[in-house]
Amino acid sequence: MLWLAIRFPLLALEACPNPQPHHVVQEKNKVFLSSAQAKEYGIREGMKVASAHSLCDKLLVTDRDMQAEKIRLRNIAEQLLFITPAVSIEAPEIILLDIHGSLKLFNGLPSLLEVLQQAINPLSQQWYCGIGHTPLCASLLSRQPITPNLSNVGSYTQQDFIHALSNIPIGELPLSTNLKQTLSAPGFRFLGDILSLPRTAIGKRQGKTFLLWLQKLLGETPDPRPPIEQPERFYTEVEFSDPVENVQGLLFPAQRLLSQLEYFLRQRQLSTKAIRWHFTDYRKQTQRLLIRRASDIPDISIWQDLTRRRFEQVQLHSATLKLGLDCARPRPLKQSSAGLFHTENERPDKLALLERLAALPALQISFAQHRDNHIPELAQDCQDPLATHRHTATAKDASLHATTKEDSRYLDEPIWLLENPWPLHQQHDQLFWRGAALNILPGEQNLSSNWWAESVQRQYHVARHPLGLCCWIFRDKKNRWFLQGFF
Repeated sequence: MLWLAIRFPLLALEACPNPQPHHVVQEKNKVFLSSAQAKEYGIREGMKVASAHSLCDKLLVTDRDMQAEKIRLRNIAEQLLFITPAVSIEAPEIILLDIHGSLKLFNGLPSLLEVLQQAINPLSQQWYCGIGHTPLCASLLSRQPITPNLSNVGSYTQQDFIHALSNIPIGELPLSTNLKQTLSAPGFRFLGDILSLPRTAIGKRQGKTFLLWLQKLLGETPDPRPPIEQPERFYTEVEFSDPVENVQGLLFPAQRLLSQLEYFLRQRQLSTKAIRWHFTDYRKQTQRLLIRRASDIPDISIWQDLTRRRFEQVQLHSATLKLGLDCARPRPLKQSSAGLFHTENERPDKLALLERLAALPALQISFAQHRDNHIPELAQDCQDPLATHRHTATAKDASLHATTKEDSRYLDEPIWLLENPWPLHQQHDQLFWRGAALNILPGEQNLSSNWWAESVQRQYHVARHPLGLCCWIFRDKKNRWFLQGFF
């Protein structure tokens, strides 16, 4: 077994809604963690907050939020599932990865560490890693500024890791203060001094708890670490220290959340056609914004462009304290191959154009879609062109038929159908539309449908208007004439 431990020493600061340069996190009125700029003023961990304020008048103090730290550590751990499924969390600031089965996949540890660096650097300001043959060994070595040469990890054996552990001072062990004082009382200075003692003597003198910890550290006792579960749905959020009044102030954090969404989808080979933004105010009331796309091409720049356009149209009900993002129904990504050569004067993708047009506030776009109905005015419907679910067009059955083979050229329905048929004025045997008489051409179509409810029986003809229009008209069973559309 080979374990990799990643430690985030600034996790308490990075979990704050809006970290500042001169920033400290307090716990029980004492400084728990301070930023590098705050340390330049002499502020140290364990100092009283009042003393820290006296050293720096522009100091920002935030209460420690352990729940936010857990969420942030969990989010980072989920981002590392592409390296190995055996990812576990060791509170409060360490992530453990069982990388024994991943070395071959990434062609050795140097390549794996390079990929790890590219994945973590955008998520954390500072992090350290250590490796070991047990989870506790890797975790303990990640706390040391000097660790084994990770590039030559293949040459390390269990004895090499134990030798590295032996050089750790007892005062730096993650044990209670009383236990470290007890271990140092006989004059022991390093962990190696204790490892040389018989196990039975250690158990009798220090107790079974410490003996069990020591055996797990050395690999003498199993130390199973349950891995985290794969997230089924994506959701991420960012909280602000001060409410954001203007929606333009949300664009930059929105780009960060979209980058996390892109990483989530890419690592799992998924895609989505819709995302949803959540604007939460100080009263915990949430305003939502749904954004759809016509295609599921994994291009984050299009999501950023659509988000920017839609944000310009949003009127916030109140100031936003928390911005959240989730995606709807992620599905497996459809693999496609691009052309080898770029075609000159090639037209841009029509779906990308449709997505940008749909984001314009003054433009209403509808998609004409077939419905399973034989009545012409009910045979199509106008829907949102970016809707995630579209019904497939169905063919008409044979209830619409022609009476003569010679007039088959009139069987095709016109492209322009009226939303509702218009009644035609009839005088004697002549039909009029807009004050002009219609000339009915030879041929007819009979339609009989909806027999199970209100029966529809029509006789369709093609008529010519004096202005040159070809009209599609019909006569119903009550001998009334209507205009259905134009050819």
